[in-house]
Amino acid sequence: MKSKRAVFLFAVIGIALLAAAAWRAFYGFDWSDESYYAALTSRIYAGDVPFVQVWDIHQTSALLLAPLYSLYRAVNEACGAILFFRFVFIAFQLFLAVFSFTVFRRKVNLTCALIISLVIFIFAPYALPTMSYNTMLVGFMAFCALCLYRVDDKAYRFPLTAAGAFYMLAVISYPVLIIALPGFVPVLILKARKHNLFA
Repeated sequence: MKSKRAVFLFAVIGIALLAAAAWRAFYGFDWSDESYYAALTSRIYAGDVPFVQVWDIHQTSALLLAPLYSLYRAVNEACGAILFFRFVFIAFQLFLAVFSFTVFRRKVNLTCALIISLVIFIFAPYALPTMSYNTMLVGFMAFCALCLYRVDDKAYRFPLTAAGAFYMLAVISYPVLIIALPGFVPVLILKARKHNLFA
């Protein structure tokens, strides 16, 4: 009975936070970084060739956003792109929060898992509630860490594969992260050997 009340309470709080995030998306404007993220993605969408016509150091992050931006442009003009990416960020954080809940629910009690997921949802890396090389870096690495934490005797192949995929996406978002590869690969190998994946 207590668990049902807890789920109901956190569901109400979660819906309120989601509504607040959606409301907040319509307010505020960053005159530098936020418009830069949208402009860089727009250049890729317009056909500029990465590393040939685009020389921005963060261009690889735009490659991840270009498909979503293409879907947006299929039904809208460029006006509103910044608002679109804010809502994409909300969806991204919501998915991360739900995924974190499914992982932590196996490790801690229900209330703790719900609190963790809500905190993750309302957190905006670098106080930037939009899709950018910074927020995607943090988000994808969070997914990666959660996948590694999810590994157990019953589930290990898919979480390990997913962890590697999310690390790859994090590197694409922020290529400098590649320097952490020598520390990341041994973790994957140790996890894999523990579950006899090389047998």
